[in-house]
Amino acid sequence: MCYEGRTSSRAIDKRNRLLGAHGDAINAILAAAGHNLRLLVAWLRALCALLWAALVVRHDACRAAPTPA
Repeated sequence: MCYEGRTSSRAIDKRNRLLGAHGDAINAILAAAGHNLRLLVAWLRALCALLWAALVVRHDACRAAPTPA
């Protein structure tokens, strides 16, 4: 197969099928959704790190406590 025409107009059309006002509106919504998703993932990562740190501290405190005789 010959791939010389990869930069044809068909390749550009696949990038954005909704041109004009509809495409701009959908692009803005998807960009905002992606940004919010990144914020949510960062928040969940911080929460998991906090919970993990609390569990490690509690586990270390339980191991250091003397056992009742």
